[in-house]
Amino acid sequence: MPNGESTVTTSLGIYAGHNASATVVVDGCVIAAASEERFTGTKNFMGYPREAISYCLAAANIRVPDVGIVAIPHLVGSPRLQDAATLTRRSSRHLSVLHRATTGFRNSLGPLQYRSTTLRRMSDLLYSGASRTFGRFANARFRVEIASNLGIPPSRVRSYDHHLSHAGAYYASPFNRERALVMVLDGEGDNHSASVFVAEEGRLKVIARSPRRSSLGLFYAFVTVFLGMKANEHEYKVMGLAPYAKDEDVERVLARLRGIIFPNPANPLVFRSRFNTWDTLHFLDDQFQRTRFDHLAGAAQRLVEELVVNWVNEAVARTGIRTVVLAGGVFMNVKVNKLLMESPSIERLWAMPSASDESSPIGAAYLASRDLGVRDFAPITNVYWGPEYSSSEAEDALAKTGAFGHYVVTRHDDVNAEVARLLSAGGIVARFRGRMEFGARALGNRSILAHPGNPDVIRIINEQVKNRDFWMPFAPSILTEWVDRYVAGSVKTPSPHMMVGFESTPLARTHLRAALHPYDLTMRPQMVTPQDAPDYHDLLTKFASMSGIGGVLNTSFNIHGKPIVMSPRDALTAFANSGLQALALEDFLVTKAGVQWGK
Repeated sequence: MPNGESTVTTSLGIYAGHNASATVVVDGCVIAAASEERFTGTKNFMGYPREAISYCLAAANIRVPDVGIVAIPHLVGSPRLQDAATLTRRSSRHLSVLHRATTGFRNSLGPLQYRSTTLRRMSDLLYSGASRTFGRFANARFRVEIASNLGIPPSRVRSYDHHLSHAGAYYASPFNRERALVMVLDGEGDNHSASVFVAEEGRLKVIARSPRRSSLGLFYAFVTVFLGMKANEHEYKVMGLAPYAKDEDVERVLARLRGIIFPNPANPLVFRSRFNTWDTLHFLDDQFQRTRFDHLAGAAQRLVEELVVNWVNEAVARTGIRTVVLAGGVFMNVKVNKLLMESPSIERLWAMPSASDESSPIGAAYLASRDLGVRDFAPITNVYWGPEYSSSEAEDALAKTGAFGHYVVTRHDDVNAEVARLLSAGGIVARFRGRMEFGARALGNRSILAHPGNPDVIRIINEQVKNRDFWMPFAPSILTEWVDRYVAGSVKTPSPHMMVGFESTPLARTHLRAALHPYDLTMRPQMVTPQDAPDYHDLLTKFASMSGIGGVLNTSFNIHGKPIVMSPRDALTAFANSGLQALALEDFLVTKAGVQWGK
């Protein structure tokens, strides 16, 4: 540290690709982390996360000169980091396939506009590291440009292999002092799509890697695009659609998909592919034009499940290590994680919260901390790492937006009790309180909450604000004291971040029906503890005492197509531009005139 002023060891992680984000790690502990989209209002913002960096440094009370290493979660100048023009030229021969695979999109645009927009869209989304937005950073000048932006020497900026950065999730896990397997699986990163690491004595050693062309993540992205949705954004919709297909239909389609990607017979820890990356899209176009959408979704999901579970079990068998850490975007698939949780070969399992690339700078910052001499890392217990606002700041936003004159606004000593009362009476309440959670999944502080026993709230929430596809499930937040009553089977590791799917019990199918998958009745719960989320736990406890139900329906607080809200002004804007009837804003309860529940 400069002039010997501090012995604090600080690293700053920066990711400038798809859903750009930043984090600050101090003495092995995450102090702040946020995605740039929350500050700009542009969902999945790509580019230099200037505002997120500023926030993280301020929240940690760290000056830029006091940062030991600025960590970048990719190897700059690697072959995967190409400019968009090259990708557009390469992809031009695939245009006919893209035309047929995205008919609705094509019809909404003129031919020339479609041609340029589609190619650019595919380049941006399927090759996020080589997108136009990220392209100007992804070259040998990247360190210099980052250093210039921060006002530090380029020598302070360090690049880490992308999959190694994901594997840095090990240091965030509750097993970070033990021997563990770390499985990394994503679309691609530094020319790899899957990596197996052994963590031992604090070190990460790679034992197997699969090339980009054998990417399960890109395969799933191609299926997502083929079904008329957006890659790198709507894969969760394919996962949600998959259970609706009947087993016999899934098996019939699956028989035609098997062999696209498969384990290398010489080393089953490495995936091989029948096709080059883009040829997979041609294969889908040639073979599945008249295949029903849910059948293909179910088969793609089943193929990924089979391959991933066998891959992880093979790693366990070869190493004898039964403690497993998961990282990388494919592990946002909670159904895959559910099967791994149920695997008898795995003793303990932990998935990195928001495991896609937005969390990669966290892993890189851990690696940088280790390079700076840190040996003890604080496991992640919660991810409330974003901005927080006082009640006076909330009151100021209410005044500046004219809310006091437009809505019914009341202040409460115990706003949780008021929210619990409204929820128990059947109300739907947006909740803004405390520090913003990091990542893709709202965890109570920037959430829309509802009574989970009434399936009618699904339609109401969708009409009011969410506009979700009809087949998509919502999720529950449940008190950890009620987990045994609601979750069927063993829970090898608690799931406080909505990263694992579970079977539901008969009681859950009554109490939480609106927060289960409508067809297979599985759930993706947030297990809420008094230690990690005391204020939210208090709300759920009060709701349980009024309703006899130990959980609520929880979905993210955002307008469709926009990021989760960050500030009081964001919350009030979303409230004003939606059908939401009630908003808990710090200590204030804001309702629209004439609203009554339970009458």
